[in-house]
Amino acid sequence: MKPEKIIAGKQILIVEDEKDVIEVLTELLEVCRLDAATSFEEGKRLLNENDYDLVILDIMGVRGFDLLKIANERRVRP
Repeated sequence: MKPEKIIAGKQILIVEDEKDVIEVLTELLEVCRLDAATSFEEGKRLLNENDYDLVILDIMGVRGFDLLKIANERRVRP
């Protein structure tokens, strides 16, 4: 099975403080439904308001370990 078919339509949250990294990930994951945040606060709000299949976290730049804890509590795969 092609990898695109596995992730197609998945809801993914990207939390990254560098916009160029978000742009690259958005291009790579164009078959998914994506939300992106550039700060801890925005990422936390999105995690609390939406259901995600997967989160991609910048561990250092946006308090990623704190977001990882929230994602785990919501049973989202980081």
